[in-house]
Amino acid sequence: MSITENQGTYHLGPELNGIAMTVYHQTDQGVAEQIVPEMKTYRTDILPGFELPITRLFAAADRWGKD
Repeated sequence: MSITENQGTYHLGPELNGIAMTVYHQTDQGVAEQIVPEMKTYRTDILPGFELPITRLFAAADRWGKD
């Protein structure tokens, strides 16, 4: 699954011998990659106070379409 926004493309998939979210964002040096493991919370400086618990995101994805 991919989500594209102004600040980057977020790919959800298997990483680091488990499940993780990979965040790509543009920097002055080029494109940077940040891997957020399932048990962590994603935060970004461009949205102060925003927190995305990756475990809850994947749980919602697992329920998607089952109802």
